Amino acid sequence: MARRDRKINPPLIGTFMNTSIRWPLLTSIRWPLLISGLFWLGSCGNGPIIEIDPPPESAAILPTLATVQTDTETPGERVCRLNEAVTTTGGQYSTNVDLTASVALPGDTGIDVVMTPWGAIAAVNDSETVGTLHWVDPATGEVLKTVALSGTTSDLAYDGQGLIVMTIKSFDNTDNNKIVVLDARSGAEVTEITLPGVSRVAMSADGFIGAIADKTVHLYDLNEGINNAEVFTKERDYTGVTDIEVRSCDGEQQVYVTSFRNASFVDLNGKRNPVQIARLEALDSTGTVQWSLFDDNTETIKQNVADTRLYRVTMGRDGYLYIAGESAGTATIFRWRGGAV
Repeated sequence: MARRDRKINPPLIGTFMNTSIRWPLLTSIRWPLLISGLFWLGSCGNGPIIEIDPPPESAAILPTLATVQTDTETPGERVCRLNEAVTTTGGQYSTNVDLTASVALPGDTGIDVVMTPWGAIAAVNDSETVGTLHWVDPATGEVLKTVALSGTTSDLAYDGQGLIVMTIKSFDNTDNNKIVVLDARSGAEVTEITLPGVSRVAMSADGFIGAIADKTVHLYDLNEGINNAEVFTKERDYTGVTDIEVRSCDGEQQVYVTSFRNASFVDLNGKRNPVQIARLEALDSTGTVQWSLFDDNTETIKQNVADTRLYRVTMGRDGYLYIAGESAGTATIFRWRGGAV
């Protein structure tokens, strides 16, 4: 059956304010890098509770961060590379983030929320040792179901197909941290991976799990069944490695990582000053860095002296990569859309 060409609707996003879950509607995003202000925690392109359809044919006209291209070095082969036009052309976005629904959940700390066809799934830590998942109807705020966790969590992600992945810190507060994969409909556990120090996770629609443990990036292949084969590990030499996203491009995995590092520079008066420099990078399925944005050399910081950090990264169903971070001032490398100054 041929797919119908459908209008690309804006994503529905969820955020936490303490333990109150809210759904503002974000519209008309037209630039792939939006700095600070919002954390994109999940998306559902056609409404609050629906069956997930394949991306519409019209999605092909949208500029995406990575595109499949013919390899100039190896004729006949295709590779997935950065679409330079996306990082150099202008764009616009709407500030319409009107609140559409909210509900207060029991617990001490709201961690994350993802939008699925079976409701908004919210992770809440009730104490230092207890965590809970809540399935919430985003149209009414009704709590449909709760599932107790075997520890606390620091991150939650949805693969867009039917699985959610999360981090779990054990009740005894040892370093026996793990990645747990659950069925998004029932909450039943599918598999788990022991990974000490894990803090952030992501999962692609074709079964690859990315994780950050301390300052090391991990990629696992869930398609390997109970083995959950580790594809690569890559330690990053930065001050903070903050988030991860995974997507497939022509069958190859692209792993996006946000971070920042401490550095110093000599200002226009000849004095040395400390500075923090943000970085977004893309790794392939071998752990090799394919490209990076920001992360300027300290020699170019002289007129862009504000500290910068990146904290979150996620891929929207609209084909854009969204990042969130902060700048401690207006004289910032973020003014240059990721290109070196």
